[in-house]
Amino acid sequence: MNDYIKAQDIIKIFEQDEPIEQSLNYNGLSLWWFIRPGILGQDVLQQVTGEKRDTGKQPFSYFLLLKRVIVGLWRLFWLKKGIKTLVFTRGKDFVDGKDQIYGGLFDKLDNDYVAIDFSTTKEHMKQCLKRGSRFIPWEAFYFKSMLSVDVKYEVSKIEQRLPKLKRKFKLYKQYTKHFKKLISSVRNIETARLVIRKYGIKQVLCVDERCSGLTFITAAKLEGIKSYGIQHGLISKINLGYHLWDKVSPILPDKTMVWGPVHKGQLLDFGYKPDQVEIVGVPRLENIGGPRLLRSALRDDHYVVYFAQQAMTDKMKQDIINTFKKLTDYDFFIKLHPEEKSKVFINAKGDNYQTYTSASVEMSIVNCDIVLGNYSTTLMDAAVFNKPIIVLNLMATEDITGLVDYGLATEITNLSSLGDALKKVKVKDNSLYLRQYCLTDNVIDKIMKVT
Repeated sequence: MNDYIKAQDIIKIFEQDEPIEQSLNYNGLSLWWFIRPGILGQDVLQQVTGEKRDTGKQPFSYFLLLKRVIVGLWRLFWLKKGIKTLVFTRGKDFVDGKDQIYGGLFDKLDNDYVAIDFSTTKEHMKQCLKRGSRFIPWEAFYFKSMLSVDVKYEVSKIEQRLPKLKRKFKLYKQYTKHFKKLISSVRNIETARLVIRKYGIKQVLCVDERCSGLTFITAAKLEGIKSYGIQHGLISKINLGYHLWDKVSPILPDKTMVWGPVHKGQLLDFGYKPDQVEIVGVPRLENIGGPRLLRSALRDDHYVVYFAQQAMTDKMKQDIINTFKKLTDYDFFIKLHPEEKSKVFINAKGDNYQTYTSASVEMSIVNCDIVLGNYSTTLMDAAVFNKPIIVLNLMATEDITGLVDYGLATEITNLSSLGDALKKVKVKDNSLYLRQYCLTDNVIDKIMKVT
């Protein structure tokens, strides 16, 4: 039996006894959207690569967790009611506690907001603690929700429904592990609803609303207030979070703000309505601060190649490191993905390559000669700064950035071609591409007009 089942086939299993809308109904909304990324995302990657992704384990600190709870409760003690905007954010959106992605957004909100930090890694959890008093770690709210009778009641109801769901999937046990997420999803939703009610929140503004931000979009809908989402990463056919083709009623913000006309067109193709999508531009490109890569510390006679690392298998990562070792005419700086867990890249350090996590992506691009990576937002940023770009497409996926189609990037599908590509890559005219993919003018002002 094939371990990979398409979304429509999974839905048919759910609908053996009743429609999926009823099977996973939660106060009129479908919890399908909370388990769908796990069911499809992990299995799709395994199907494409032929092997499981070794994600490793993130370092965990009970002391840091306790500190976030205490700091959060202290900040909540001073937080007044009647707040206009709840902002969902994550520590990875900051560099050394400073806003990396959203520029002057928080200044524009004029202290009439509370920002909830939903970090999941040790380094990102620390970043929120460096922010001001209006940035509250999620753990503080979660701790308070454990004392709520209403939250406990809603969680108990979903717990009672799990055995029935598992019986439906008894022949597909690899999927039942995702059902446990329903319990934490309901707890998170109910906790977010408590926050909205207690502090009189008028609207919710989310980063990456198709992932963990979906909790706050759902809570906003159940509480009858407006919600807004800001595009965080690439939108494409392989980004499953944006697809609405499952014939299940979607949970969407009132408005989703995107980077350019191409992205709006993609969402309309995926089933969004025209009045649900607004073009504003790329928020992070209005504020390109953060630590610089010090060129003085590099060998003057070597090119600096910035490798934007994204999700891939450990075997691919090791092959990349081995290739870098051979290309001694170049210095490679490997920027780790914010949620990277594999030790292959984390521990990588050699004569002509090293990894780092803290430096601003944009300033790193400014300080390099060539940008290398698989399809990611970093390559789009490189186009904004008019840098030579090489796409390392080891999994032979479609051009989800449009860079190759617009002639701005050289694409290679095997590492043996990298040396030759580094010698030949050139800067191309980026003007047409930027008008379609990466608008950068007055982005924060446009966001404020939408909200």
